[in-house]
Amino acid sequence: MRIESITLVCGDIGVAEKFYAQQLGLPISASTPDHIGFKVGDSQLHFFREHDRQRTRYHFAFNIPENQLAEAKAWIAERTPLISDAGGKDEFDFPNWNAHSIYFSDPFGNILEVIARHDLKNGSTTAFSSRSLLSISEIGLPCEDVPAQVDQLRQQLQIGIFRNSNSAEFAAIGTDEGLAIIVKQGREWYPNTGVLATDRPLEVRCTDSSGQLQVVT
Repeated sequence: MRIESITLVCGDIGVAEKFYAQQLGLPISASTPDHIGFKVGDSQLHFFREHDRQRTRYHFAFNIPENQLAEAKAWIAERTPLISDAGGKDEFDFPNWNAHSIYFSDPFGNILEVIARHDLKNGSTTAFSSRSLLSISEIGLPCEDVPAQVDQLRQQLQIGIFRNSNSAEFAAIGTDEGLAIIVKQGREWYPNTGVLATDRPLEVRCTDSSGQLQVVT
C-alpha cells in the first residue's frame, strides 16, 4: 500500500506554512488562504482551515532511509523538540516490524513520527534533509470499533494485517510502504504523549493491492 496523500484540518494555514515549509523545509505544492499542501517525497500532505471544529490532533509518520535514523534524529532535534517516553527515551525500537522511530509534534499538537524500516532497501549516503522524508508512511485512524473498521478497510483495499498487529485496541493494515493505524478512540498515542486518539475529519488517498487508487475518509 502506498499513501499518495492525506488531507487534514487545522486552525491556521500560516502556522502550518511556517512549521512545515520554513522549519522542516517541505516544498509547498498548493496554497490558498484556506488550504496549503506540501510535497513529502512521493506523497502529499494537505491542510484545510476549519475554525469551528474542536481541536483535532492526528498521528502520521514519514518513511526515511533505513540507515539514517541517527541523522534524522539530529536533523529534527535542531528544528523542534523530540518526544520522550516516561523514562526519557526518545528513540524507539520495534523488533516485530524491524524498524526504529523517533517522534515529535507540530504546532497543532499532531503527533509526527519518522520511521526507518530496515526491510525496505532504501538506504542512502546523501546528507539528511527534507528530501530524506521519502513518503507518508502511516496515518492514524481512530474509531469506536477497531475489528469492524479493520474488516471494512481490508475489504476495500484487499490488503492484510501487517505482521500480526491486530487487537481490539490497535491494528495496522498495509505494508512497509504504507500503513493505516487503526486505534480505539480514547487510546493514548504512543509514546506517552498525553494525546488521545479522537474522531477526525480526514481523507486518505492510497493504492490498494492491485495498485488502484482508493479514497478512505
